[in-house]
Amino acid sequence: MAAGSNSGGEKRGSKSHADSGFLGLRPTSVDPALRRRRRGPRNKKRGWRRLAEEPLGLEVDQFLDDVRLQERTTGGLLAEAPNEKLFFVDTGSKKKEQSKKKTWVQKKSQRLQKPLRVDLTLENQSKIPAPKDILAHQVPNAKKLRRKKELWEKLAKQGELPREVRKAQARLLSPPAPKVKPGPQDIVERPFYDLWNPNNPLDKPLVGQDEFFLEQTKKKGVRRPPRLHVKPSQVPAVEVIPAGASYNPTFEDHQALLREAHEVELQREKEAEKLERQLALPTTEQAATQESVFREMCEGLLEESDGEDEPGCAERAETDDGTDETSPPGPAGAEKRMEKKTEQQRRREKAARKLRVQQAALRAARLQHQELFRLRGIKAQVARRLAELARRKEQRRMRRLAEANKPRRLGRLKYQDPDIDVQLSSELSGSLRTLKPEGNILRDRFKSFQKRNMIEPRERAKFKRKYKVKLVEKRAFREIQLGYPTEVDVVGGEMPPPTFPLTPRVTVTDCDLLFPKSSHWSTGRAKDYIAVKEKYAKYLPHSAGRCAAKCFRKAQCLIVERLTNSMMMHGRNNGKKLMTVRIVKHAFEIIHLLTGEGSSNSYAIKKKDELERVAKSNR
Repeated sequence: MAAGSNSGGEKRGSKSHADSGFLGLRPTSVDPALRRRRRGPRNKKRGWRRLAEEPLGLEVDQFLDDVRLQERTTGGLLAEAPNEKLFFVDTGSKKKEQSKKKTWVQKKSQRLQKPLRVDLTLENQSKIPAPKDILAHQVPNAKKLRRKKELWEKLAKQGELPREVRKAQARLLSPPAPKVKPGPQDIVERPFYDLWNPNNPLDKPLVGQDEFFLEQTKKKGVRRPPRLHVKPSQVPAVEVIPAGASYNPTFEDHQALLREAHEVELQREKEAEKLERQLALPTTEQAATQESVFREMCEGLLEESDGEDEPGCAERAETDDGTDETSPPGPAGAEKRMEKKTEQQRRREKAARKLRVQQAALRAARLQHQELFRLRGIKAQVARRLAELARRKEQRRMRRLAEANKPRRLGRLKYQDPDIDVQLSSELSGSLRTLKPEGNILRDRFKSFQKRNMIEPRERAKFKRKYKVKLVEKRAFREIQLGYPTEVDVVGGEMPPPTFPLTPRVTVTDCDLLFPKSSHWSTGRAKDYIAVKEKYAKYLPHSAGRCAAKCFRKAQCLIVERLTNSMMMHGRNNGKKLMTVRIVKHAFEIIHLLTGEGSSNSYAIKKKDELERVAKSNR
């Protein structure tokens, strides 16, 4: 049964294969459309893999390969080829033609006509025609060339030829002079001269040159352009100062110079006042309110009517806002605007355009004809125009001459005249020995270079910090507020007010000599650095008490810390610290002797004495 079933299946396959009409070059290639495809899910990847691995998928690949092979070898499918291409009529053997003997020349010509095997290997064996290259059939700039050709055809009808044709005709009318070809070298006549003669024509260009040029280079230098021989400014290098700047001027000259300097200062003050007035804050009456700011922001957004109080204004506004009854509605008007023009309307518009062009041409011709009758007026107009151009030319020349002595704008800054060196009437002296010097020679020369356009105006470069300054308050150099309590009595967890003054009530006058004011200190008075600790001070072992004690110690020895840190900037040394302690200790004793207040045995000094004793023991 099995064998019978198989044979029956083969018969059914062969019959269906014959019915398909597909002829394959390979025995394994069959039409896959005849085989029944297995159903399965195609929305997952495993279904794709199964389709490629099934016999049907393999047959599809073989079928497509066979189709491509037929297209390459035969130029198409065998099933679609005509009978004339597949079969031929046999009319008998060609023994008679082969029996004829070929001569040696015929054999040689036949061998020469036979292509080489290497050419046969390299030539294209595929019967599939190559795709057409569209760019090979296109002409670059075809539209442009076509329009140009149409234009020249139109101009040729009017009698105008292209420029290339006109140039060719001009060359034909006036041919260039033929070049004289040199003959043989023995026939050419050359001038004869003595090479060692002092009147040698080759040495004439070198007559009058210096010895170094004749010995070394014998070449002429590059000629400098004429603009390099012109100075950038006609201002003299050293300007003569006015007569009023003399060490012994006359009264009139000195007053004239003072007046000039006074006017310069007035102009500066005027500009400064103008700038200050423009940048000044507005007064209370002119200050912007919320209502004015809102009105300014709404400016132009709302339509305002001038006649708000007039009767009938609202009615007019309503009529303006309302739509016109006679006007068509929106959609109908849009359809009317979008309606296509008829052929009659287009012809009428074309005729109207042509009529307007003709009327414009007639009007231009009529105006041109009328110009003949006003030749005298045209000549007068041309004369006035030429006179105006000459006047402007002279004005520009005078302006250039006036600006020749002024400094030009060479950079982003403008040139500013230096201050006038002038002395007051009380500062004048009649002799050079007692003359007070004014001005600076280096600054004067620098400004002269700027005024003569030799260098651009400059200003001192502004220091720009690369990073932002960050203020850090360290523990050892913390800013102390002397109003902080130094003694703490904790009763019920509260901090009572201090029972002693933080600074002694002294009025120091002589102590200012000992502690002068400095720009690094907030104040230089001794009362800012002296605070006396009471005899029975209480310090509790909690955080508030410890903080108060630390602040108290810092308040007592602020000057000690500053002196110590300033002396120990370049290295740590016990000798420097002890020296600072002694200086401050003696300073406190002097203050105590001068004022009668304060104490030399303060808490801070005791601490420093302990440091001194420890340092001595370490030695």
